[in-house]
Amino acid sequence: MECIFPWIDSRSYKENGPPIVMNPSTLSQCLRPGYGSAAAIYVVSMKYCKQPKKPYHEFLIIEVESNEVAPNTNVLRLDRTSSEPLANASQHVARAIGTQVVQSCPRIVSSHADFANDTFAISNNRSKENLLQDRQLRDHHVIEDLRFRKPSFPLYELAVIASTVSIKHPTYNAMQSQCYFYASLIWECVVNLLPNSAYQCHSSHNNDLIRTKYGGHTFSQKIDQDDVDDILATVERDYNISIRKQSEITPNDCLLRNRNIFPGGFDLENRTRRGALQFTLPQLESYIVGGDSSWDNIDGVYITRIEYCKEKKMPQHEFIVITVQDKDDLRLQNFLILDRRQEEDRSSNVLSSSSLSGAIDLLRVSYNGDLQQLVEDCAISKYRILETMTFPSMRFFLYELVTLARTASEYRRRYSIILNQSHWYASLVWDCARIVFSKETYEKHWKSDLRGRFGKLTATNIDGVELSFLSEAVHHQITIIRNALRSS
Repeated sequence: MECIFPWIDSRSYKENGPPIVMNPSTLSQCLRPGYGSAAAIYVVSMKYCKQPKKPYHEFLIIEVESNEVAPNTNVLRLDRTSSEPLANASQHVARAIGTQVVQSCPRIVSSHADFANDTFAISNNRSKENLLQDRQLRDHHVIEDLRFRKPSFPLYELAVIASTVSIKHPTYNAMQSQCYFYASLIWECVVNLLPNSAYQCHSSHNNDLIRTKYGGHTFSQKIDQDDVDDILATVERDYNISIRKQSEITPNDCLLRNRNIFPGGFDLENRTRRGALQFTLPQLESYIVGGDSSWDNIDGVYITRIEYCKEKKMPQHEFIVITVQDKDDLRLQNFLILDRRQEEDRSSNVLSSSSLSGAIDLLRVSYNGDLQQLVEDCAISKYRILETMTFPSMRFFLYELVTLARTASEYRRRYSIILNQSHWYASLVWDCARIVFSKETYEKHWKSDLRGRFGKLTATNIDGVELSFLSEAVHHQITIIRNALRSS
């Protein structure tokens, strides 16, 4: 236990000491079942990380927890380096890239191989910075994120997987079995071992911040499913660790989940292909406050991310993609799309469509957590993400966005292709969200003038006075809804 929580041994503990470093095999021995209470340490999250500059090192950050110590959390780093000094290893990568005949000369591909240095680094003081400063990794980008419900994933099992990968692939080679290969293979093994863990991909428009990429070059052999199956078969045979397919790690054990936001497609045994659930905003808000038991726990569904999107082709429809999670079960993540449409599909030309008609503002919910399928259900063609907002955990709840969107809907109920179309509605909701929920992390991906444009025309322009008035109204309406939920 002391190897993961070093402060337990107060006699030798130094708070500002360096991380504890050990290879995966040694750690798995320390954590093996029956070896004290070390087996009661569980992984609660894993992050796949990458340096944003050369040598673009890739590594895993692991958060662990135990109920048997205090403080009961810590962080670890798992990665592969060359047994050469770090500077030489970086030169090794650059030298391999500079070789133009790599693909035609297998001898070069297999050259410069050395034994790999695979290590777990364990924070000495629960600080992630304690793990990163020795490798100059403070500046890094999280590419992917996995979360696990305790006690579904003991740290011992991760150590066994890492040890097995190290044994089967013991050498470091800049072209094939470097840090990219090692981190990716372990990651894919964990994803396959725990298929219902909560997964999130952090998109980046920087091509260098993609797994196995070094500048403009794709490194490492692709992680083949056969490689993953081989590792997991060895782990099962030698350590009796098998893929979890039971309800202990599926959303089925969260019996109180809101099944309108996390529908039947989240049931493991459900293989039915169904379309997205669809709600108008007044309908949705009435369900939330109406006392219907099927909408219980809606106040526990919060928003982690929203994306302002625009179709590439005409009519360049604009909409908002919403990512939600359940506060009681972080594995429950789903996608919703908010947009404005005409009440009926009109095929007349643009000029005649400029007349006012009924607008319908919809929130559509993925049946099974598949964003691409939701996009198809909404008849949306290829699109680009213009802007992104991410929110701290449990700061922006779904019912608050529903109230905001419904209030915006009532502002202009009629649809006009010139004034009150999808561009206007999505922009109004987006700008109001930035004002009302100011704790977000904002990122712009494209030129600002793309939003609200229809071809070369400016289709919408949000008035500042209108936006300020709406924001005040939203604050008031959210307070009413929040009080209604608390009293129900």
